[in-house]
Amino acid sequence: MDIAGLKKYVVDRLKSECSPDLHYHSVFHTLDVLDAAERLMTLHGTDFRMFQIVQAAALLHEMGMIKSYADHETASADIARKICPEFELSPSEIDLVVQHIMATKMPQTPVTITEKILCDADLDYLGRSDYQIISHKLRLEWIKVLKYPESLVVWYNDQLEFLSNHQYFTHLAHSLRDQGKKHNLELIKAMLDHQ
Repeated sequence: MDIAGLKKYVVDRLKSECSPDLHYHSVFHTLDVLDAAERLMTLHGTDFRMFQIVQAAALLHEMGMIKSYADHETASADIARKICPEFELSPSEIDLVVQHIMATKMPQTPVTITEKILCDADLDYLGRSDYQIISHKLRLEWIKVLKYPESLVVWYNDQLEFLSNHQYFTHLAHSLRDQGKKHNLELIKAMLDHQ
């Protein structure tokens, strides 16, 4: 598998073809998810072939945004099927990449450990200190693309519900991010209490 070549291809296309209104679903998000997935797989001891499958899926999981905002995972899977042969992935490897991409569709539905790792990587930021910055990129994107209400109270209430109901799938993500996510939840509650 030519992961380096795939990475360059994805980054170039996302930079040139994504709408400027995609403040969250951007090159930054794709590379952030790739980094988180690589970290979790290294800690888990994922074998090399599956490591590369997840790398490819992480790189491609938002590619569909260049075609469609709604159901972009299906568009991402279609793009993966078309371009992966150019980067030395076999038909069975492409099937696995597609399976991993589709597992990230909300609500997330991972079955295998590597699908769970990718889904945890996709929402790794929920338990990090840069959560507020990243979440407001998503808010701005929703305002621009989905005509989401501009009210911060509406946003923080939605985030309160999302973080309260979210659970990481792997023990690794729990151990790395649950405390940070709890802290971010407390910050949101404090902000709402002062409205």
